[in-house]
Amino acid sequence: MNNIGEQYMTGRGRVWLDTILYADCYECEFKRKDEYQEIDDPNGDGKVQVWVGLSYEGSVKIRKNGAMAILAKLEQSRGYVFDVTVKEFNLNTGYFETKKYIDCTVEEFPTSQFASKKITEVELSIKARKMQLIA
Repeated sequence: MNNIGEQYMTGRGRVWLDTILYADCYECEFKRKDEYQEIDDPNGDGKVQVWVGLSYEGSVKIRKNGAMAILAKLEQSRGYVFDVTVKEFNLNTGYFETKKYIDCTVEEFPTSQFASKKITEVELSIKARKMQLIA
């Protein structure tokens, strides 16, 4: 009999930043954010939320293992735009889903960061123009 807990996703996945696979990416989160403009209700009944668009925001945490291509590109360029592909999977069931975040930008990232006797971890706060479900 299978353990009922094996059917749930348990934080296993892969992340590609600008087509570079990061096996040491240990945390990833993206959220869809709906944007509204608030206007007065024409009937005088308070305020009405008018949908004006959406965006995707998130973060990726990677463990630094030397000179990393994505960090070098971010440090050397202005306005660098790239895609992020996220694949989350369940090894027990074989289920997976892949999402691609398109036209991503990073507004802030650490250029130097370390602590004695600790693994250096870099968090990239990412904004994307749109998301595409691949599988």
